[in-house]
Amino acid sequence: MNFGKIEIGIGAVIIVLGTVFALQGAGIIGGSSLMDNNSTFVLVGPLIAVGGLVLVAFGLQSPGPKPKKEPPSEIPPV
Repeated sequence: MNFGKIEIGIGAVIIVLGTVFALQGAGIIGGSSLMDNNSTFVLVGPLIAVGGLVLVAFGLQSPGPKPKKEPPSEIPPV
C-alpha cells in the first residue's frame, strides 16, 4: 500500500477545509452563522490550509532507497 497517496488525499481535504474556514470567516461565502464574518476563522483557516500543504508535500516525497541487507558475517572458529 502506498501511504503517499493517503497523505496527499487527506492533505487535499484539509486544504479545502482551511480555505472554506477562511472564506466563511471573511464573509465571502455563507453557511454557518457562527463562522460568518468572524476574524478568528480568517486567521485559523490559512493555518489549517498550510498544514494540509505540508501533508501533501510529505506525500509527494519519494521514499529513499531501501537499506541493503548485509549477509551475516561468519565468526571464525576459535
